Amino acid sequence: MKKEHKIITQILFFLFYLFVWLPSSFSQKQEDDFIIEKINGVKYYIHSVEKGNTLFSIAKKYEIGIDELKKNNPEAANGLRIGQTLKIPVSKANPKNGNNSESVILGNFIIHEVAGKETLYSISKKYNVKVKDIIDINPETASKDLFIGQKLKIPILKSQDVKPKDILPAVKDSLINHIAKKGETIFSIARLYDVNVDSLYSFNPGAKNELKENQLVRIPRMRLDTEAKIPHDTIMKSAIVLKEDYHIALLLPFYVHINDSLEKNLKFNEKQTIFKESEIALLFYEGALLALDSIKKSGGGMHLHVFDTAEDSLALDHLLKEPELKKMDLIIGPFYQYLFKEVALFAKQNQTAVVCPVPQSAKILLENRFASKVFPSPLVQADQLAEYVINTCRDKKILVFGSTEKTDMRLCQSFIQKAGDLIEKQGKNLNALVNDFYFAEINTDKVKALLSATDTNYIVLPSHNQVFVSDMLTKLNSITDKYKFVVFGLDKITEFENIDINYLHKLNVHVACPANLDYENPKVLKFNTIFREKYKTEPGKYGFLGFDVTYYYLSALKKYGKNFYDYLPEYKLSLLTNSFDFIKTGFESGCENKHVFVLKYDNFRMVKMKD
Repeated sequence: MKKEHKIITQILFFLFYLFVWLPSSFSQKQEDDFIIEKINGVKYYIHSVEKGNTLFSIAKKYEIGIDELKKNNPEAANGLRIGQTLKIPVSKANPKNGNNSESVILGNFIIHEVAGKETLYSISKKYNVKVKDIIDINPETASKDLFIGQKLKIPILKSQDVKPKDILPAVKDSLINHIAKKGETIFSIARLYDVNVDSLYSFNPGAKNELKENQLVRIPRMRLDTEAKIPHDTIMKSAIVLKEDYHIALLLPFYVHINDSLEKNLKFNEKQTIFKESEIALLFYEGALLALDSIKKSGGGMHLHVFDTAEDSLALDHLLKEPELKKMDLIIGPFYQYLFKEVALFAKQNQTAVVCPVPQSAKILLENRFASKVFPSPLVQADQLAEYVINTCRDKKILVFGSTEKTDMRLCQSFIQKAGDLIEKQGKNLNALVNDFYFAEINTDKVKALLSATDTNYIVLPSHNQVFVSDMLTKLNSITDKYKFVVFGLDKITEFENIDINYLHKLNVHVACPANLDYENPKVLKFNTIFREKYKTEPGKYGFLGFDVTYYYLSALKKYGKNFYDYLPEYKLSLLTNSFDFIKTGFESGCENKHVFVLKYDNFRMVKMKD
């Protein structure tokens, strides 16, 4: 009997828990879903934006008008960011304890479940849309009565109160959502937001020059071009923690296995050679060793760990699994883009600084604050060239020539965008000073029709297309007896072997270059002498590069500690042939060097025009 009594008592307790305590607990939980804070004497619900939230969905959740939501949170008008907090005035909202009253939202539609006594008219009033708009999306309602539980699509954008931006989902902090208007292009949007065109293509790979009306375009909050300086006191920096010893990994393509094979197959009396692709790595390494010696003279332990990455992804994968690499404070390299991407991801996961010492796309920096690159991208070069041209050729007519190749057109547009910004600041008209032309095939007569026979012609060739640049310079040189020229181009011109150097002098060619090897510089001459004595060869540009990159980054490591990557934009240092002026490409992205030298061909040597 006692046992039966005990069982009955347990059942009664369970029923009490189920019908009394549990509902009150659930009710309490729903009340706790809403955080209320008093700010300046006013009570607000505090909503933390989550993935998938939109202004519209949040407004529906709290039963508040979208305009009222924007009024209290003006920063949300340009799009929501995940983790952002919004203030909703308690006096204006009616959240009804929880999500039960919230409509289901799918893309551009609300999914409404028909309740008893509802009609198309009452539903249209509820959502502030026309009855016709509901019928258009739900054609079955035109001939049949509504029934309880029926699900209807309600077009959100048909509401007079809802705009395209109101239904954009929240994004990561580094992005802004933009809804394209009729006639807008990727270039006009880049100019509107003061961002580089290349960064827009990075975030919108499917975007074309002409956009559809209401097409979503994602805008990076910080620019990738030359004016993208974030005020450094607004950047969240890691604390400076200094150590006695630092470990640096140097990942270079030495191709040891190939060179070993060459040595084994060396014939009697045959001069020993090394694999050509590894020469660059060897020169860079020798320059890095001289930089390491210089740093060590000023004290502090710097330990260099050298790894051969060749062009082997399997070898790299094996290396990244080794515990030794996780202990590094800095990784320099590797050279090849697809290998660097893997190393950059590894560095991000292990919070280790990594630097790309050779030309690569700025995409390797996206959402990776630990990465940096020392070579300005072609688009950055074009922007810097625009700054030099506009500031030195004031009020001169400028002709921009490019091929019809997509990459050329983007470089030309980047130049024009930057030029337009500078010209507008001077209160002048871009179209009156700068005109662009694109050639599928260069015809001398067509070019001559664009030139002035009385004034100097200022021509810009923001192109890396060797065929186009060579052909254009050849055609211009053929008419130098009747026309005067000053031509501006990018760094690749110096590498095009098929261009007669006489053309470069006769056309007064100026080039935007990431580095300047000036043998009249005493520091360059001294380094050259030391390098020759120690390694019995010329350093070349990669020997100088190895020194500059290693010396700069090891100095930064010594000054700011392992977290030096947060301080790169403010760290300046005198180097041999390079100059590093870093900019943050986004709050959560890495740093890119924006500095270029403008060099002019003069008396068969290159003279620095801009430092």
